[in-house]
Amino acid sequence: MRIIQRYLCEYLIFFDEIFLSHGNNGQIIEEFKIVKSKVYEKVFLDLQQDEVELINPLYQELYVMLIEFYQTEGEVVIDKLIRNLKPELSQIVSDLLLSDEMYELHNWDRRNVFVKDKRSLVGQLVTETILSLRKNLIDQKIKNLVKNFKGENGLSKNADFLSDVINYQNLKKLLSKKLNRVI
Repeated sequence: MRIIQRYLCEYLIFFDEIFLSHGNNGQIIEEFKIVKSKVYEKVFLDLQQDEVELINPLYQELYVMLIEFYQTEGEVVIDKLIRNLKPELSQIVSDLLLSDEMYELHNWDRRNVFVKDKRSLVGQLVTETILSLRKNLIDQKIKNLVKNFKGENGLSKNADFLSDVINYQNLKKLLSKKLNRVI
């Protein structure tokens, strides 16, 4: 459990951030910056920025508690947090923390199989997870636009609808490019 806690709380990880802006001719300009932050800060701030709400009430309650804990304490200390949780929330947290320690590699170096250190992959994995979540949110937004459009008629709404769908598709292409996926 200490290993996970170190990844979440102690280590500062470098994240590749993309900042989007509009150019003079309406093109989207990508600006890349490397940002150094803790994993939980990155996750919380990105979820908050995207205004994500969790469907599962237990996860929603845990998320709200984590945000409040982060805002009051300035950092998340797992040992302190677990003491204040209801049993069902405590079970979720312990399952998440222990899932990483379930599997262990033994003597792979001896067989000339070199495994990357987990710490070197944390930034990439967190970024990919958040970008995948954003891609899913865009897919849902496009589905909602199509669903709402089917119930409406009118030429001006048609142009707005097409413009919105094109903008979301362009954003989805950018995310897919960053994730190295084909859409």
